[in-house]
Amino acid sequence: MKKRLLTFVGALTLLGVLGHFYAKPLLAQVRAALVQDVDSPARHFVQVYTLAHQPSGIVGGGLCSDLYTVPSGQRLVIDNIDVRTELANGGLVILRQTLTTSAAGCQSISFFSSRQPIVLIPPMYEGADTRGFPIYGNSQRVQVYADTARVVSLAIDTNGTFDSGTLFAISMSGHLVTFP
Repeated sequence: MKKRLLTFVGALTLLGVLGHFYAKPLLAQVRAALVQDVDSPARHFVQVYTLAHQPSGIVGGGLCSDLYTVPSGQRLVIDNIDVRTELANGGLVILRQTLTTSAAGCQSISFFSSRQPIVLIPPMYEGADTRGFPIYGNSQRVQVYADTARVVSLAIDTNGTFDSGTLFAISMSGHLVTFP
């Protein structure tokens, strides 16, 4: 009985000594996990979804769609971009899908001179629809920025001409950061 009591007292003493030396680092780790995120009030989440198509009667080897205009005093941080294209011409192949920013958007005369490509989204062939037309798509995690008063657009270029049956589903998500 005396041997068991001494073993118990020894184990209790060992726990006390270990607790004395390891308790402070353990509590410091717990406090570090409870740090407050002071940046969150400055963030405003943005999600844009749009369907775009080539207007009827207009043919061209590319399409540009304005997605979002960054408000004054803020910066847009784009976290994810998703593009799905259903081509209404079996011979078309998508060559480029480029997320761009510009001063005035796609329909402006100054679009080509003021646009800045910010990320290339490689199209992936996903198969064919029920009519046999090809479907391309890609969802990409990105970390790109667009400054105040810039228009975020998606430009899509192919090896031929679209027709009015071509459909583009475009989704973009991110957040706005307010400048102080």
